[in-house]
Amino acid sequence: MKQSALVALIRRYSGDDVEPYVVPDAVLTSFISEAEVEAAERTQCLRLDASYDIAVTSGVSVYAINPVTIFIDSARLSGESKPLIKTTRRELDFNINKWITETGTPKYYFQDDTKITLYPMPDKAYTLQLDGSRRPTAILEIPSQYHDDLSAWCLFRFFSINNNGMTDMNKAAMYSGQFDKAFGHKRNALFDTVNRASSEQSTLYRNPFN
Repeated sequence: MKQSALVALIRRYSGDDVEPYVVPDAVLTSFISEAEVEAAERTQCLRLDASYDIAVTSGVSVYAINPVTIFIDSARLSGESKPLIKTTRRELDFNINKWITETGTPKYYFQDDTKITLYPMPDKAYTLQLDGSRRPTAILEIPSQYHDDLSAWCLFRFFSINNNGMTDMNKAAMYSGQFDKAFGHKRNALFDTVNRASSEQSTLYRNPFN
């Protein structure tokens, strides 16, 4: 579906389909962009490809991750048959003295928001191949079967706008529910924080480096 067709669909369902429009096209297209990001984060339907690989340099253990990355599911050094083992900074601090300065072929990694850290520190150049999910980088990049369902987010946002003469919180709630049904519920920051804390707390009772 083209963006113009999706805008027309939103106008038909919202009733804002006669010029001059209450909500300009530019606002509706911004809602479409929001909807795509929400859909990608909830479904993880967009995946990292080779263009997101990281060039690893000898003596450097910390690397920036492309900010469109949502989750890293696995990381692998090119030419290696096994993926790196995911760990945490806390596990390394708890189990290994002076791990920051140890060098060799990386076997472990951990992620801190926009950075990934390898352990041991690489002793030569590698390519780090990432498998994971990402946010869209182009208009209507998510698979076409999701395009119609994006309108539910846009209509939720449309009917939530204050003082446009068409505010209807009942309709907003209905369309929000439709979007949740199509793409799943949104993971919030508290959920991620609690799970991260639980994961790190469990490291006190095990040693993955034995």
